[in-house]
Amino acid sequence: MRRIKSQEQIQMEKARNVKIMSGFMLAVLLLGTVGYAFSGSFDSNSDDGNNNGNVDENADTGFVQPTINYGNQNIPITLKKGDVESIQVNVQKSLSDLSGKTLYLDFEEENYLASEIQRSIGLFVSDIRRACYGTCESDLPERTCEDNMLVFRKSEEDRVRQENNCIFIDGDLKAVDAFIYYVFGQ
Repeated sequence: MRRIKSQEQIQMEKARNVKIMSGFMLAVLLLGTVGYAFSGSFDSNSDDGNNNGNVDENADTGFVQPTINYGNQNIPITLKKGDVESIQVNVQKSLSDLSGKTLYLDFEEENYLASEIQRSIGLFVSDIRRACYGTCESDLPERTCEDNMLVFRKSEEDRVRQENNCIFIDGDLKAVDAFIYYVFGQ
């Protein structure tokens, strides 16, 4: 049989249980924060000399992430500059021409190309939106070269060219990264 407890005893047990759970949750939060703080603090100062650009020296996995140093920011990029130097970039725009304005992206299927633009140039434009260059079958706004627009097309030949305010990036990730290096003056 269960013992009969007074209302005061029931309240004391509830208060004790709340304190125990609060202490447990606080410990989890503190340990998680400390663990996160120490997770990236181990330096890997190995550099094989083949990075062809700036690198993230906090990589503890052996992978060296290329970065572009711009102002006081290190902007991650997928490919090393040496991997994209041979790609022809015929563009007159610089980052200052794109800064503070809306940038429209027209791409077929390669969402990762838009992600590469978003995490680099996207830091400096006011907004990035999907749109269609010319007429469109999908439910996206149609834009022309009067707008700042990047048009991605899959191609065997990697190249980047400009017509009015449109920048046509033909190829794959190599062409996108070549354009990013160019825009940042690298």
